[in-house]
Amino acid sequence: MNKEIALKIINANGRIETLRELNTRFLQHLAKNCQPERVPGKITVEENKISIDCFGYTAVAESRVVDSGDRVFWMEYVFSVNEHDLEYELWRFYLSPNGYLETLPNNGDHICDYDNRYVADYICKAVLHSALGSMLFAPKEKN
Repeated sequence: MNKEIALKIINANGRIETLRELNTRFLQHLAKNCQPERVPGKITVEENKISIDCFGYTAVAESRVVDSGDRVFWMEYVFSVNEHDLEYELWRFYLSPNGYLETLPNNGDHICDYDNRYVADYICKAVLHSALGSMLFAPKEKN
């Protein structure tokens, strides 16, 4: 039993480290291609954090390792805006261990490869579009 647990831990550690290295390459590529060509907005990359100018707000996502089951690890990015002590989630994506950006782990909804030339366009377009339909721009309810 102890050998099985140790082996699971060692394998998980290796997969997580490999994913973190891939995430670093993704963020470096995104930083070099941060100006979307087809939509307004700009992406800023700082360490493991992606920020997007979102109609005067700043949408921020920080990378986080998640397990989608069977010890398959993905990097999760959840874009949200904090405004007046409220957090508005706008959009999320996942970096697969194979280097694909997807809307959910294991669902096959492929956005693009992590090193796609238009990756900033895809991310900005999704965040900005989601913001427009979110509670961030909804009228306040009357008391």
